[in-house]
Amino acid sequence: RRGGDRGGNAALPRGADDRLLLRARRAAAGHRQRRRFGEPPVRRHHGLRRHGRRDIGQYLLHPGSGEKRYRMWNFYNNHDQRRLCITDNGSEKNRLAAFFISVWPGIPLFYFGDEQGLCSYGTALEGHSRESFMTSIAWKQHPSPLPENPASADNFNMVHPDYLFVQRLMELRELYPALRKTNTITQRYVRKDSKRGIYAFSRETKSDSAVLVVLNTAESGQALAKEEAIPTPWSKGTKIRNTLQPSETYVLGDHGRLTGITVDSFEGKLFVPASQFKRLSPHVIKVRPEHDAAISSDQIKVELEFDVQMDAGSIKRSLSVAGKKVKDSDFRAEPGGRSFAAAFRGLPPGIHYITLDEDVRSVDGRKLRSKFLSRFRLGDADNVLVNSGARKSSEMINKGQTMTKTELVKVNHKAQGAQYFRISNDGGYTWGPWKDYQTTSEWSLGRHNGFRRIVVQYWSDGSSAYFAEDWIDRYRYDGFPMK
Repeated sequence: RRGGDRGGNAALPRGADDRLLLRARRAAAGHRQRRRFGEPPVRRHHGLRRHGRRDIGQYLLHPGSGEKRYRMWNFYNNHDQRRLCITDNGSEKNRLAAFFISVWPGIPLFYFGDEQGLCSYGTALEGHSRESFMTSIAWKQHPSPLPENPASADNFNMVHPDYLFVQRLMELRELYPALRKTNTITQRYVRKDSKRGIYAFSRETKSDSAVLVVLNTAESGQALAKEEAIPTPWSKGTKIRNTLQPSETYVLGDHGRLTGITVDSFEGKLFVPASQFKRLSPHVIKVRPEHDAAISSDQIKVELEFDVQMDAGSIKRSLSVAGKKVKDSDFRAEPGGRSFAAAFRGLPPGIHYITLDEDVRSVDGRKLRSKFLSRFRLGDADNVLVNSGARKSSEMINKGQTMTKTELVKVNHKAQGAQYFRISNDGGYTWGPWKDYQTTSEWSLGRHNGFRRIVVQYWSDGSSAYFAEDWIDRYRYDGFPMK
């Protein structure tokens, strides 16, 4: 954990946890290497004891509390295996797995893309599950259990449900010390028949910090039988609240037992005493235009929806599109205080971002957890930044001419908003240099006769996955062109 603990313990300096793990790994690696070459173990300051015993645990101690931390890294997906999402009920299992590694002792590790719903068949070692976050035509045709592979579009979507879920889980780890400061669990409930279903455990610190985790691994909703109960760390009469669904509360019965709980399929719940409940940061949960949407009009209506009531003034001051601030007359707060709309006009073609900074706050003063960004693409249907289907153009070279006797031709570009471009004479095997974008440019076909398949590649917003192509015959003498 970076920064100070809310329990008052001394904080590790930024990056210290990473350095401690690195030192521990180096110590273990050095010991293995000496054994391999028959060298005697050496006592060093990095924690190797004489006689070869490894004592790397001292580097995992929290300096303020003396507790051992950072011991175990938990993951459910990695580059060696296929993504969990390709299994039956994969999306639901993915969320439950994310929940589990976030509340189990250790450090949660997420394989990139799981929080954005990336779902390609195959493993990364087979050249598959290493999808790109930016726009990528390479992934458009790659097999996926979904109708279209999500990796073909831009994939930093801050309103994706999985992204929001993981963000909330990480904030819960910050808010409740029991999710970080304990290496043990207390099992509270498990099915006697060992079948899938409800499982519960608690994590408790030496002080009064405790959490109760209840999850369901079955494909259908599960409820405790009337005669069943889940023991908890708290006493009778304590009111507990689900931190992920604050409206869900229970009052504990005799001996602090929880009864009458129902858990949906592949759902996880995290309970704390209502008196210790802390509200999460506000989040944008919907945006229009939707992330990476293609828009043809230069006049757009931006709509934002939050998960709590927000301060309209802070949103109006912060909201911008393509660097333009919203005018007072073009901003509107909808009834209920969670939805807002703004109009923007005269935007140029290209890829643009809707942005909100961290000063946006709820009516009770809670700020956004981070800067909010969501992009959209603006332009006509023949702009390849907006429409990848416009790749083939019959008028790109010399305005549609199919033959030429000259070496130089004029290229008409239709990628308004791109930053750079480069051109290939041979269908994309070899390329000319990258150049600043312009609407027209000259290009040399070379001295020799023959057919030319001209491909132009454009770069915009961190991706070069935008192409246009045309063809022309080049010949220097009268007669038929050579193909």
